[in-house]
Parts: sequence; structure tokens; C-alpha cells
Amino acid sequence: MTTPGSVSCWGENDDGECTPKPGAYVQLTAGNSYTCGLKKDGSVSCWGENDEGQSTPKPGRYIHLAAGYAHTCGLKQDGSVSCWGRNWNGQSTPKPGRYIQLAAGGAHTCGLKQDGSVSCWGENAAGAATPKPGSYLQLVAGGQHTCGLKKDGEVRCWGWNKNGEWTPKPGRYIHLGAGTFHTCGLKKNGRVICWGLNEAGQSTPR
Repeated sequence: MTTPGSVSCWGENDDGECTPKPGAYVQLTAGNSYTCGLKKDGSVSCWGENDEGQSTPKPGRYIHLAAGYAHTCGLKQDGSVSCWGRNWNGQSTPKPGRYIQLAAGGAHTCGLKQDGSVSCWGENAAGAATPKPGSYLQLVAGGQHTCGLKKDGEVRCWGWNKNGEWTPKPGRYIHLGAGTFHTCGLKKNGRVICWGLNEAGQSTPR
């Protein structure tokens, strides 16, 4: 029997990214070769690669975490954001404001505000940090793209689109998930639809 809140990991473990630290967790987020977990008391524990401080969380109590390639951002109870790890492109320097959800990509981060508006920071060469206007319910970020779910179930994306990762298939969705070069959406009937790179079958749901 698995203890509630315990973590089991599998896959490559060269840097200890699949060797979780003891404790009970309420949320997990994984970057490149590292993982961070949010505990019930709001503290954060990370394991794996830490060459740029991505596994050394800043002190504080958090309610939500989002990991990018080599950086992590945490949302605090008051809506403020604190980030740690790589900051070459400003992905760990959040814009001022109060947020309710975060999404971290390869080298950018986006935050969803209470009014549904979006603010992004970090690398923007492909436009991943330039959100399309609108009011959103959820954000997800891939390597160089970001997608937002609107109230009516429509999906709008921005950023890199070489593989069609931000060209959503028609339909209304209730939840989104993003990989480096692909995006998936969950429909109300439980069906999953994906778009983007599919060289390993990542955009072909089972």
C-alpha cells in the first residue's frame, strides 16, 4: 500500500532526478534532470541536477510550482512569485503582479492573473513570452511556446510553431498539457487530442 503523498519515480536517474527526497507531497513538477515537490506545509524539496541552483528552492511557503528546463518558479499565498535556477534570459525574474497559476517553459515563464490576463517574462525570440490578448483559465508552456485555455474551452497559443505545437486542433477543451514541442488537450468526454511534433508518438494519444 502506497503512503498518501509519497513519490515513486522511474526513468533515467544519472543526476538523481528519480530519487525523491523523503516526505509527503501535494504537487510535483519536473525540469530537465531535476524534480521539485511541494509539501503540505508549503515548503519545497528538490532533487536531481543542481548546477545552476534549480534544485535549491528559495525560502518561503508556496501553493504552486512550475519547472522549466533549468529554472523553477513558485507561487506564494499572497500571489507573489519567487524563482530559482537559470536566469540567462530573465526567466527567473518575474514581472511584478499577483498571480494564481504559473507555467514555465524552456527559458520563459508565464503567470496567470486573477482577472484572466497573462504576463510573461524570459526568452522571447519566438514570441513565447508575448501572450495573445484574452482572458484565460489555465496556462501551459513548452520549450518555446505557450498555450492558454479560455473560459469557453477555446485554446490560444503563441511562440514557436515549427512543429504545429501551437496550432490547436478544433474543439473545446477543459484542461491542457504541454511538452517541449507538442501540446495536448482534454475534452469534456475524456478524449485527449494532441498536436505538434510526433516523431516518438508523443502526439498520438493511446
